[in-house]
Amino acid sequence: MRTPARILVVDDMPENLDIVRIRLESQGYEVVTAVDGEDALARARELEPDLVLLDIMMPKLDGISALKVLKQDAALRFVPVILLTAKSDTRDVVGGLEAGGDDYLVKPVDQAALMARVRSMLRIKSLHDKVQEQAAVLEQQKDQLAAWNRSLEQRVAEQVAEIERVGRLRRFLPPQIFDLVASGGHDKLLESHRREVTVVFCDLRGFTAFTATAEPEEVMTVLREYHESLGEIIFRYEGRLERFAGDGILTLFNDPIPCVDHAERAVQMATELRHQAAALAELWRKRGYELGFGVGIALGYATLGQIGFDRRQEYTAVGSVINLASRLCDEAQSGQILISQRVFASVERLVEAEHIGDLDLKGFHRPMATYNVHCWRENQPVHDDDAASEGEETLALEAKQRDSPPPMLNEQKTKPGTTKIIISYRRASSEWAALRIFDRLVAHYGRDSVFMDIDSIPFGIDFREHIDKAVRESDILIAVMGLDWLGVRGHGSNRIEEDTDPVRIEVESALERGIPVIPVLVDRATMPNVTDFPDSLKELAFRNAAQVHAGRDFDHQVDRLIRSMNQMFLARNKG
Repeated sequence: MRTPARILVVDDMPENLDIVRIRLESQGYEVVTAVDGEDALARARELEPDLVLLDIMMPKLDGISALKVLKQDAALRFVPVILLTAKSDTRDVVGGLEAGGDDYLVKPVDQAALMARVRSMLRIKSLHDKVQEQAAVLEQQKDQLAAWNRSLEQRVAEQVAEIERVGRLRRFLPPQIFDLVASGGHDKLLESHRREVTVVFCDLRGFTAFTATAEPEEVMTVLREYHESLGEIIFRYEGRLERFAGDGILTLFNDPIPCVDHAERAVQMATELRHQAAALAELWRKRGYELGFGVGIALGYATLGQIGFDRRQEYTAVGSVINLASRLCDEAQSGQILISQRVFASVERLVEAEHIGDLDLKGFHRPMATYNVHCWRENQPVHDDDAASEGEETLALEAKQRDSPPPMLNEQKTKPGTTKIIISYRRASSEWAALRIFDRLVAHYGRDSVFMDIDSIPFGIDFREHIDKAVRESDILIAVMGLDWLGVRGHGSNRIEEDTDPVRIEVESALERGIPVIPVLVDRATMPNVTDFPDSLKELAFRNAAQVHAGRDFDHQVDRLIRSMNQMFLARNKG
């Protein structure tokens, strides 16, 4: 609304126009006039007044007709209109209000009433104009917000697409290199430099012969299973997976991100890779594929950095240490982890290993001292809070066991002075866990004290008697129980229900003789329901079970198992 307000006065009597104009102008309003209905419409469209004072009785076009036309004009329909009439007939008043009039005055017009109605109508007009302005602003803001939303949606879509592209790219680069490149500011770490690294090279035995006879789809399936299983372990140990070369996998430690225990990580990772590969080999054997697994590990200095050209670059390592790891891998038989002299010096206290001689390796002018790693062992047992109460007695016993065989529990044994621990397991569901437990127990109790695979029996021998004799001479039986420990068969029965099942015979024989049986549940396995056990094994359902999971907690969980066994030794000795 204007300041001052513009008021259109319409009347066919000049003297009436003058009276109203003078009164309004005296109050500071801008006043324009018209002499009939047609003139009023023309002036209203031209001047867009803030208020109209409209006489009803006029020639040409009367006030009510002019009012109807005025209210049909979109630009003028909200201009307030006060009707002026000399008649007191209510029909004229009602007709004018129904046509769109906002108020009325009867002539002769009272000065006070005129000013009061004018101010009232102008307040309404001012509020209406303010609402219109706010609505226009809101509409503008709405349009702007919609534009921002469209822009934001486009940017989000572009960023999501970029993230997806980066995610696909990540699969083609070692995560350590990808993170350095993506984060920026670390370009110097990728420049050419010299550093001590531990190199792990592994591949499959018999893979060339396998590819010569197998279908390409079978080869790809084997490689996919092999890479997926071993790749997860490599990432967990934070090795830099340098590259795949068919069945060959090259992994580096200590670059580009340094780690102080790189040799130890590499060897411990290799033992876990061997266990995983053994499980895969068993799976492949059932398909008719004879494949083994070997590892070579070397420690030394290499030159590392980017090679290639501006459109294709790789971050790689160059040096004799790479060749040494590769040559050791070539020499490794299935199941062997061959390490160099420097690697052995770094992990000697942590592994069971033997010197297999000085090997003449291609590309090296002198024989290289080589060691075969049998298993990983802990130099110091790991303790947790729930074992603190056993404190000094358990520590003393463990110290004694490291230097001499642990005391025997089973008085029926024919050979006194040594502990005998048997590991019972079903190959299909828990071989990897049984092998890793075997390695840890061998490292702790000694090779002569731990036995497994007693179901590998010479031909022609009654396997029931063979198993019974082996268990009879044992002190503890560890029942490693995977998801399919019951041995579910396709027709609904379980192998554990059969009298000839070797796993049943092992556990049954131990329970009958009172030999301690410790259940060990693997990963997501749970103790079967008591109704699923044969009568001779039902008491196993109530035994407190240990639990082991693949991953870094595995060693800690086996430490707890060892402590429990030591406490059993200790309690039996005291008794």
